[in-house]
Amino acid sequence: KMYLGKGNLIYINGIDSSRSYYGADVEFVSTNWGKSWRKEDNGSNVYGGYFNPQTNEAWMLKIYSLYSRTVK
Repeated sequence: KMYLGKGNLIYINGIDSSRSYYGADVEFVSTNWGKSWRKEDNGSNVYGGYFNPQTNEAWMLKIYSLYSRTVK
């Protein structure tokens, strides 16, 4: 999924199926409208996620825990 956040932020998250049978959750972040990108690896066992474009906050449900962080 692709989201447009505050401050020229583009946030894309998805699954890298080449890493394991179940895949691994990966994110791509750009803070300059796509001119450069940063890849972030969240590992496997991610069951779901949400991105709030008004606050640039990303949420992730991994195994039995809920994590949140501000994407910069």
